[in-house]
Amino acid sequence: MSSLADMRSKLNKRKVEQQKKKAQYIRPTRMQAGKNRIRLLPSWQLGADGKPDVSGDFYQDFGMHFVKDKESKLAAVYICTERTYDRECPVCEAIREGIGKAKQSGNVGMEKLLGQARAGHRVLVNALLRDGETPNQPVILELPASVFDTMVEQIGAFLDDDLNMLDPATGQDFIVNKTGTGLDTEYSVSVAPKATAVTYDQSAVTDLRAYVDQESEQGLLKATGAVTAVTGLAAPASVARIASSAGAATGTTGSAVGSAGLVTPPAAAAAATAAAATASGASLLSSASEVADEAEAELDALDGELVDDDAPFETDAEVEAETPAPTTANPAAAEEIDLASEIEGDADDLDDILNDLDDL
Repeated sequence: MSSLADMRSKLNKRKVEQQKKKAQYIRPTRMQAGKNRIRLLPSWQLGADGKPDVSGDFYQDFGMHFVKDKESKLAAVYICTERTYDRECPVCEAIREGIGKAKQSGNVGMEKLLGQARAGHRVLVNALLRDGETPNQPVILELPASVFDTMVEQIGAFLDDDLNMLDPATGQDFIVNKTGTGLDTEYSVSVAPKATAVTYDQSAVTDLRAYVDQESEQGLLKATGAVTAVTGLAAPASVARIASSAGAATGTTGSAVGSAGLVTPPAAAAAATAAAATASGASLLSSASEVADEAEAELDALDGELVDDDAPFETDAEVEAETPAPTTANPAAAEEIDLASEIEGDADDLDDILNDLDDL
């Protein structure tokens, strides 16, 4: 039986790895212009009774860098660890250094291009879009931080009266009105006056912590390499160390990589010694980042989709909140909603294998 357990462990590991790889190119749902009726779902974590854990997490902070090249073509997409995990982000560091250089030299074009690569603060939740075509299908909804903060305030106000807005049987919907586009986007948030019951497939609710677990050395090197290609500066020290390790692991030396004709950042040419050191680090960075080129097709698919309304760097607009007094509702009179008969998505062959292992 131990051999079967080992096989299950390996298959589960493979499944998680594949899910993480695919997640990087799955874009969350965003609110449409106009009225959005949204039901936030409780935690993806389950309690001992098999139901959502009331005290479990139901949201995840998030941020993504969309880095473009000098021709404004999307060159790299990578998670922002500062926005997502509240810790140092090498991509942010490279962008800040580049913006500082652009301001000093008066390069407005570079400053704007790098500004667009900054990651906006977003919050991911599992939700039902009640006015959508599939009102019972859970989706990963991306919310501006200001909108989510307003929702949290109202959820807290209801909890003060022992009412849980996230309860599928007795909870309430949020009504969010979205107007304007880009930097002129404005939101107003209110709570639906009546409690309504909703039904949905719990297995379709996404583990948001696993969803944002998209860090990789390859992706980091590609993103920082795309930034330094625009700025002409050396990569941050933390990234240079990763690049050096990658070069050592593949038996690549700085001089060998340099002989391939890779470009040394011009800002490092002021002194001969500094130039040699920077060329070595930049060359290793470029060499290691080539491993991530298999993602080019996905980047090409994303390129051109970032219109003003979807710009990841848009600032959060002020949110108008309308908080009605918490009211109870008769569960028997709550709106009845049928569970969607089919959940979209391709079946994973690994699930069938794992189920067969359970039978054994």
